[in-house]
Amino acid sequence: MSAAAVMPPPGAGGSIRDRLAAAQMAVEGLKVQLEQRKRFLASGGLAAAVQERGAPLRQLGAAPHLAATLEGHSNKVYALDWTGNEERLVSARCGPQTPPRSAPPSPLPPLSPPALSPSPLPPASAVATAAAADPPQPPPLPPPPLLALPPANATARAPHHRSFLFLALFRRPPFSRSRSQEGRLVVWNARTQRKLRSVSLKSAWVMTCAVERVEGSLVAAGGLDNVCTLLDLGPPSASASAAAAAPVVAELAGHEGYVSTCRFVGGPSQVLTGSGDGSCILWDVARAARVALFRDHSGDVMSVSVSPTSPHVFVSGACDATAKVWDVRAGRCVTTFEEHEGDVNAVRFMPCGLAFGSGSDDSSAKVCDLRACASVNEMQHENVTCAVTSLDFSESGRLLFAGYDNASCFAWDALVEAAPAPVFSLSAHTSRVSCLGVSTSGHAVATGSWDSKLSIWI
Repeated sequence: MSAAAVMPPPGAGGSIRDRLAAAQMAVEGLKVQLEQRKRFLASGGLAAAVQERGAPLRQLGAAPHLAATLEGHSNKVYALDWTGNEERLVSARCGPQTPPRSAPPSPLPPLSPPALSPSPLPPASAVATAAAADPPQPPPLPPPPLLALPPANATARAPHHRSFLFLALFRRPPFSRSRSQEGRLVVWNARTQRKLRSVSLKSAWVMTCAVERVEGSLVAAGGLDNVCTLLDLGPPSASASAAAAAPVVAELAGHEGYVSTCRFVGGPSQVLTGSGDGSCILWDVARAARVALFRDHSGDVMSVSVSPTSPHVFVSGACDATAKVWDVRAGRCVTTFEEHEGDVNAVRFMPCGLAFGSGSDDSSAKVCDLRACASVNEMQHENVTCAVTSLDFSESGRLLFAGYDNASCFAWDALVEAAPAPVFSLSAHTSRVSCLGVSTSGHAVATGSWDSKLSIWI
């Protein structure tokens, strides 16, 4: 049925009002047909699709345990991202969401050395964080003994012995003697919890960061300055002095609002950013120029995720309660998912690239299938009524990890339809879990919180 089928031909009689009413009826009929088709394609959900294959679901392994806690910082953790080779992880730390305008400088909290975690650490592991306007450090502590990993069980992977670094960006209140609020990138060693490198940043108000996963040397960071800044930290194997500066590769300026999210696309040559102005921009790094502008959201864009199988496809989540799938080749939105009743704070593609997860202020996390153009599973607990702030999938896509506004972090079985409860709980924080990420090999999960702590789970 089409609108032309119910529209009377010119000169066939009928007033314009009658013809408009007939056209509206035709449009409503088409909407009903589309909804019926979507329900037919999405019938059964992921659980039914697995059952049709005839193979029962494998039992899940042991729950992740806390391997390391990095603490001693003064402000909120906002974002993190793993590198492709797991040698470095990037996270963003920041002060209040909006900078103080006329308030006097707040007093600094007493300085204390970073607390040493008694939890076992992966062998030869390293962690990096970044700070803003970091005060002078106390004398270094002797390194704690390196503890061995527990033996792997039948369902767990063999422990890997590669080292990883962890980077964090955050802001401290300015000294009373200085009004400087410059950002600072600090590299930490996870085994000794000592600073390895400190790099100054232009902006102290960082909200997002991302690491390029092919070469592992570029880091992108953006925030309230409306600019996405790219820094070159050098290859992971390169050694640098503690005071070595990281050259600025590019400053991508073009948004009219804060930069809330950024991701590299297919390598170090392109970066995708999302902003509070409701738009997404694809950038050419070498020219520091805009390649394409994507504008269809009516609210702030909070998160973007690039398809792992098709770099020209990405999904964005925004404060208009929608998630939109974009095709760079077409230069437009190709599908809009209106599955949530609140702001969509986080989106992340499944490793297969055929579906993505979304987390919202309505306290639910959903799995949306690109082929069905609809949600095929929903994860929500009746006792959890706060917002989902961040999410990521396990390497297989079986587990969906979700961070919440009430300091909770749960792992859901994405293949169990309408699961009544999460399968694992990652409880280590006392404030909002603002970010999380699964390493590219699936061996570890990192969580960051407004309690200023960073936790690594294995």
